[in-house]
Amino acid sequence: MKIALNGASGLIGEALQGYFEDLVLLGRNETPLSLESKLQGVDVLINLAGAPISKRWSSAYQKVLWESRIETTRALVKALGRSSVRHFISFSAVGIYPQEEECTETCAQRGKDFLARLCSQWEAEALHANIPTAILRMGVVLAPRGGALAQMKRPFSWGLGGVLGDGSQKMSWIHIDDVVRLIDHIIQQKATGIFNATAPHIVTNRYFTQKLCALLGRRPFLALPKWALFALMGKGAQVLLSSTHATPQAALQSGFVFRFASLDAALMDCVAQW
Repeated sequence: MKIALNGASGLIGEALQGYFEDLVLLGRNETPLSLESKLQGVDVLINLAGAPISKRWSSAYQKVLWESRIETTRALVKALGRSSVRHFISFSAVGIYPQEEECTETCAQRGKDFLARLCSQWEAEALHANIPTAILRMGVVLAPRGGALAQMKRPFSWGLGGVLGDGSQKMSWIHIDDVVRLIDHIIQQKATGIFNATAPHIVTNRYFTQKLCALLGRRPFLALPKWALFALMGKGAQVLLSSTHATPQAALQSGFVFRFASLDAALMDCVAQW
């Protein structure tokens, strides 16, 4: 099976390159002709398009976030119509859901902030594809290297890690190994529809902080107040302070078995590789 990957340089893209053997890598600035050429003979297209959300969100950067997802996905969908691709897998985020509410994939309600609007439009563009399509709504990805934990490693190792805001916000997370295995599962099952790419065990930011500190033999440091987060990240602070409770009902019902269902096991595996 031949797989094309758009967004190969990110955390998930790099993990997929280490997992799948026959990958066609798509660049950021592919022309319609080059896309059409590269997709010939491809069976599955995985779309990981999108600039990093872990930067300060100025008005200008919000435009980058929007265009890097919407415009890129729109171009890919157009190219699919002239290709041999039979299965399209695109990404989104659990930030699409309203805060505080427990949501499975059947939840019809949407959040009202920028991230929710971005995810809604991102998914809408992907669903214009005229082939079987699956969409993964990602939680926070935990990995030994890269992603959220890479940013936490130094301060937490130095005993400077603390809760964000009041720490009560719920955190939907998933281990990088389970992300890759879920993608493979969807491909093998030829599955379509929406999948929450989150582990079954949802935790609060306070619980997460306490567990990571305990693994490192440290105590939680002072909490980082909301105003400080907004000063550092602008509107992007909403990603750290939002409370999302997205359960992976579709993955479980399809027979997928999480290797890291509990946060304790996931953190132990990641920290052991630091």
